Amino acid sequence: MGGNIGGSLLNSLNDIGEDDWVVLELSSFMLESMSDQNWSPHIAVVTNFSDNHLDWHGTDKAYRAAKQGILAHQESGDVAVLGEAVADWPTAPGVNRHVVDSVGDDLPLLIPGRHNQINAQVALWVCKAIGIEDSTLAGALSSFRGLEHRLQLVTEHDGIQYFNDSKCTTPQAAQLAIESFNPGVVHVILGGYDKGADLKPLAVFAANHCRAIYTIGATGITIAGAAGNKAVRCETLDNAMSKIHACVNPGDIVLLSPGCASWDQFDHYQQRGDVFTALVPGA
Repeated sequence: MGGNIGGSLLNSLNDIGEDDWVVLELSSFMLESMSDQNWSPHIAVVTNFSDNHLDWHGTDKAYRAAKQGILAHQESGDVAVLGEAVADWPTAPGVNRHVVDSVGDDLPLLIPGRHNQINAQVALWVCKAIGIEDSTLAGALSSFRGLEHRLQLVTEHDGIQYFNDSKCTTPQAAQLAIESFNPGVVHVILGGYDKGADLKPLAVFAANHCRAIYTIGATGITIAGAAGNKAVRCETLDNAMSKIHACVNPGDIVLLSPGCASWDQFDHYQQRGDVFTALVPGA
């Protein structure tokens, strides 16, 4: 496993055999740089699409074109697993398409959120496509605790649950994280580097769903302005956690799901998540 999620596999080429399955998460930057290679994987997965990285790609159209590169060169007999938001994306003739929607029975997962239910359904279809038995899939999914920095339960302390979702760098992903929990119990930390996305809909949604919003980073002022009296301007993560500690109660949720990149105050999202985790009591 590698790519955007785990680093380059170039140094592992000698260890990868013809019978090994390779799982790569390919960012829009990677896909754009590969556009002249005329290559797509045998199994391609796209779960969703929303405005992102407009500071780099310039337009929504250019960003979409980069992402669609993962499907562009598939051939007859290949597999494309698509989420609802990209169900209309074109695939080549003869490609086995499967669209995963949000309707259906919930799987027994340890990680919260409707979007994770959809991700699990995607994983099921990919695994079935390569011949993994249903019984193996069921056991793996039911015991999966999630990945670090991705709606990760850090700990429960004094009846308060703390979730690290630092990998959340788009407003749409932050909204999905917030709505994974009941209304009125979430203390959410939003803000960071400005990638050009419209943050006002996220701010309004968070104000309607959360108990309080704590804003940090370069976009904090914009988010706080749109969120109204639910917002507490904190500027830094340390300050946000100090203010949260002073007002949380048992049964509340503390959620770092910034909806923005980390580069204004941190080297990367992992560092931001690590700082949050270090500030969680009992972690």
